[in-house]
This record gives sequence, structure tokens and C-alpha cells, in this order.
Amino acid sequence: MVAIKILKRFYQDSLKLMRVSAEIKNSDGVVQAFAFMATETNKKSRIKNEFMDDGVRAAGADDLVLMVECENETVGKNAIDEFEKRISSSAAAKDDETENLPATFEQGKILSDANLAVISVPGIYAAVQTLNALNNGMNVMLFSDNVSVEDEIMLKDYAAGKNLLVMGPDCGTAI
Repeated sequence: MVAIKILKRFYQDSLKLMRVSAEIKNSDGVVQAFAFMATETNKKSRIKNEFMDDGVRAAGADDLVLMVECENETVGKNAIDEFEKRISSSAAAKDDETENLPATFEQGKILSDANLAVISVPGIYAAVQTLNALNNGMNVMLFSDNVSVEDEIMLKDYAAGKNLLVMGPDCGTAI
């Protein structure tokens, strides 16, 4: 059986979604677990046809889909509840280590000799953030999806001209 919950207008970055999905998948009675933004590409690649329902079909790109394939309804309800709890709590959690992390590319370059930026933002912002990282001398691993082919070509050409690398967009499988 499958349990699905859709959280409307609840954008989350793909790195966090992959981490929490892996945690939930390790729960007793869970066969598979996915959390993903409901882009058309994700809906086609993440959900088996037999599990696709009207709610998922109607979900938009800024809606979060939680899906758990599991042994029974109780396991499904508990897993979905835990999924939502972990995603919500990790969104709000800040520990001492993360509070001291740089918030911008410029701060990152001042505080360290980092040369790689991992970017996971909604696709409409991805090109701007990637250009910002490239202009700060950073290679980019771009997890964002819904980046136009034109923007992808422009970013990769721009990076090559600076002797830098852009991996992605939509490189979530790199993990």
C-alpha cells in the first residue's frame, strides 16, 4: 500500500528531501519513501503509475509530495507523520555549527578557501545564484530543476570562460 500527503506551497531543497527520504526508508515496514517537489518531471519519475492519484496530478511545482510505500495503513500513517515532522523540524532547526556558516558566497570566500557552491533553490532563481557563485570564483553543483536549457547553456559557457565547472542543473543523483 502507499501513503501520500501533499503539502501545498511548501518548497524544500532537494538535499534535505533526499536525506529525510533515506531516513524514513530505513523505518520498519517501509518499502520505499520519497519526498519531492511536484514538478512534472518529478511526478513522472518518482511515482509509479499505479500510485498516481488526482491529488498528485493536480499538485504544482511548489507543492511538496510525501510518499511512502509500506506494509500497511498504520505504518503508512506513522511514516508520513514522521516525514512531515522531520522536514518541518529540520527546516527550523539551528545548531551551533550551522549558525556560524556563511550566509552568502562573499562571506564564504572571506571565511574559507572554499571553491564549490552547492545550490538548491527554485529554478527561477537558480541562474542568478549560480552566476553569483561563479563571479566569486566558485565551481557549482546545481541541484535546482526547472532551469531552462538556455540558462543552462549560458551558465556552463560562462563557467568555462572562467575555468570553472557547473554540474547540473537537477544533479540530485550525484549523491
